Amino acid sequence: MGHSILLKLETTTSQFRDVGYLALAIVSVLLATTARGSPQAASPQTPTQAAPLEAQGDESSRRQAIATKMYRAVSLYDEGHFALAASTFDEADQLAGGVIFLNPEIHARRALSFDSVGRKDDALREAQIAFDFLRDGPTVSREVRNRFFATNTLVDLDLVFSMSVNLFKKFNDSRLPAATTALLGLTPTDGAGFSNRASILEELGRYPEAIEASNRALELMPSHPGVLNNHCYILARADFAAKGLPFCETAIKLAPNISALRSSYSTAFAKLGECAKAQEQKSIALRLDPRSVEALKPLECIPKS
Repeated sequence: MGHSILLKLETTTSQFRDVGYLALAIVSVLLATTARGSPQAASPQTPTQAAPLEAQGDESSRRQAIATKMYRAVSLYDEGHFALAASTFDEADQLAGGVIFLNPEIHARRALSFDSVGRKDDALREAQIAFDFLRDGPTVSREVRNRFFATNTLVDLDLVFSMSVNLFKKFNDSRLPAATTALLGLTPTDGAGFSNRASILEELGRYPEAIEASNRALELMPSHPGVLNNHCYILARADFAAKGLPFCETAIKLAPNISALRSSYSTAFAKLGECAKAQEQKSIALRLDPRSVEALKPLECIPKS
């Protein structure tokens, strides 16, 4: 099985890529959480007296360290290094002493990163938080939601809803119908949006629509490795693997060290019965990311006669 990659919209200003802003976001919405299980939709505690200046300085340094880790994790996800992103998100949580409520875009990345390494419970928890931020759901308190949207109006809805459909379908979550309606109600505005839409339509088995959306993505972003990878994978899944191979090859030339691209290339070869080539690419995918769930799956390939 190959791998579609959900992409960050290029036309959405990602305010959270800025470490200074991210640190401010953490200061405003860092919440108490349980050590295990789902985070609690709690309200920040109001101290009865001001903390000593030295303690305030230590807290400021800690929050800056959390912000730096979170920024690094987001960057790793956007670069396609999902397992490393998952580990770095964990490091940020350890510094914070629990799960951090930030914003739906980061929770979407966390969900997909954790899913890539087989952490179902963590992936589903983060997916629910990301979706509930936007849909008044139970995992995010209204206070946190209102505080976030009072200062943030630009949210990559496409990324969040695409992730939601992807994982809610995979884990049979009751939010799937609402997430699907929300996603299909959006109008893609750039190549990443069309590519994400194509990936979700493929997952829903709507191959002609998926190919049409992916073609539109290629028109807008013809040299993006993620867009090229997704087009290759969608064509392979729709039984047009021979047409897909050149797109996988171009994606790998542009980004040779991304495991997910190798997994898609393996899928295309497997669909054509080129089992030796499929196994070669799967082995490279596993070497690049030994924790990747996709790379660890046994190869399914019937040799061509």
